Amino acid sequence: MPKFEETQRICSNFIIILFILFVVFLTLTIFLNEDFIVGTIMCLVFLIIFFILKLNLTVYDDRIEYKLFPFHKSNRVIMLNSIVKIDTIRPSQLGIFGFKIKNTPSGTFYYFGGNTIMRIRTIDGKVLLIGTRKIEKMEHALK
Repeated sequence: MPKFEETQRICSNFIIILFILFVVFLTLTIFLNEDFIVGTIMCLVFLIIFFILKLNLTVYDDRIEYKLFPFHKSNRVIMLNSIVKIDTIRPSQLGIFGFKIKNTPSGTFYYFGGNTIMRIRTIDGKVLLIGTRKIEKMEHALK
């Protein structure tokens, strides 16, 4: 039975407006180069991915499971006994704005807004940064 569950979506109106403007600009650019059908299909694919993008996070007694839909086919698992350190940081400390998804050899970053980021360090040296809107509930579930 899960101790904590959260589903995050990109909900910032400003980011959605910027993305739509980007798609319109891309469409106009492709239209001027006479590749309108290919550009329209690309823009529609990006819009569909953008609007169905979500992060599911679940904390159980022994593990943390997360899945970035539609990119992860199955849940990614971090066992709680493999966690070395958990701390919280503010997005302003990292200098980020909007949303961010990043995968590096040293760690993974999922941020869809919210006011706090949980930094989880594991025994093997990997770092998982997850933005959350329910920091108190998540901290309580992890302790």
